[in-house]
Amino acid sequence: MNTPLANEVLVVKPRKIWKVWLKTLTFGVVAFLTLLFLVVAFENWRGKRLWETYRAEAAARGVKTDLASIISPPIPDSSNVAAIPILAALLNYDYDPKDHHVRWRDTNTFNRVMALQNFVGDGDGLIKGVAKPGWDKATPVDLQKMEENLIKLSNKFSSVTKQASPAQTLLSALAEFDAELKSIEVGFTRPQVRFPLHYEEAFNCLLPHLAVFKGLSRFGQYKSAAFLAEHKTTEAFNQVLFSLRCGEVVGVEPILISSLVQLAVDSQSISAIYEGIITHQWNAVQLLRFEAELGSRDPFTSMSDAIRFERGFANESYRLWRDGSSLRDLDEFSGFEFVGWAPKAVLYQNQLRQNWYFDGLDLEVVRTHGLSASLEDLRLDKLRTGFYPYHALAAMLTPALENAVKKVARGRVTLDLAILACELERYRLAKGSYPETLVALVPDFAKGIPRDAASMGELHYRREADDRFMLYSVGSDLKDDQGKMEKGEKGDWVWRWPTAGK
Repeated sequence: MNTPLANEVLVVKPRKIWKVWLKTLTFGVVAFLTLLFLVVAFENWRGKRLWETYRAEAAARGVKTDLASIISPPIPDSSNVAAIPILAALLNYDYDPKDHHVRWRDTNTFNRVMALQNFVGDGDGLIKGVAKPGWDKATPVDLQKMEENLIKLSNKFSSVTKQASPAQTLLSALAEFDAELKSIEVGFTRPQVRFPLHYEEAFNCLLPHLAVFKGLSRFGQYKSAAFLAEHKTTEAFNQVLFSLRCGEVVGVEPILISSLVQLAVDSQSISAIYEGIITHQWNAVQLLRFEAELGSRDPFTSMSDAIRFERGFANESYRLWRDGSSLRDLDEFSGFEFVGWAPKAVLYQNQLRQNWYFDGLDLEVVRTHGLSASLEDLRLDKLRTGFYPYHALAAMLTPALENAVKKVARGRVTLDLAILACELERYRLAKGSYPETLVALVPDFAKGIPRDAASMGELHYRREADDRFMLYSVGSDLKDDQGKMEKGEKGDWVWRWPTAGK
């Protein structure tokens, strides 16, 4: 039996420390990934369950959350304004995900319609360098400046030739598009409207027709001003009706941006009415027709419908992202390509919070109490609580509804001021001058006097010299500035005559 010598030392071979750390790190990574997988799987399950529970509760309340249940059914082309060829071409396109290009099938018609829109647009067209006309700026159409611009554009449009007056020059130039405008006027006689939007693209759905209808409305506004300058009141009246019809048509599709565009188009139409009032050219029958057309508008109902549609668009986008559908290709075009790769838990939780936010919107509160009691409910701060990834996307996709609601209130005020202005003008035609107070309009010229939709106080009225008056709302800042007009949130919303020099 061998035994170690007393003076021998037992030597242990040292282990390499990096191997120990590598094994420990590997174990830690595997454990972390396993835990992460389990957490994500649980959160995906929990998010789905929360969403399905919410959707069932919403359905029990009569709330429609899916886009398919909100989209209006197809209508016959023969009854559909949007089916006339010149308008149908605007939405007849294909999207190629390979190169992220949109290609219109009828390029000739599409390009012609866009040329019509660009001619009266804000860029290098008819109103370049011109003070933008509008009732809210007390600024009539500047026919002289438009004529100067038209002469500069004569190399592009063969129909532009200087006539005896700026109004005649403008009418001659706008005749370039008479064929297109006539086909649209005929199409406007159809009783229904349904634009063939690409709903399957959800938030990426293109809406080129909206800019076109703003342009068409401007045609009506500018032609009306030119006809009034030539004292052709009947022709001017018909152009205002055309412009009003543009707003009516574009507002049928209950989409948020469509509702906002309708407000803008109606404001342009009202600017055309304004020009005839400040020159005392409309007769009582024409004014009554304007009152009827404007009285049929209800911005609060239109916006409520649009918010429901916006909810459907949002939910459809979340569904497509979760399913990993071809929407990703479209997202690369719009900047949301990362969303389709997010865990389903993130998508479910953002969807849930976005729907909670929509649940809290009640425009009837704004209609009843004005802006002061309602804007707090519209702030996105309500979305930005808890775990950041669970509300970040909802905050990005939720439109700026606080600003939209202010525009709805302003749209309601715009309609009310315009209707009152028509009633005041009819009073002047009958009595020889404007009344001292708005109360004098009731009951012969008005059924009642509307409240200020911004503050729910009284609209302000002041009779002025030289057959003039001022009407105004205190605006979104809810402060009475005595009829002072300013940009942005400050200042009142005012209907008044142009100041000297305008």
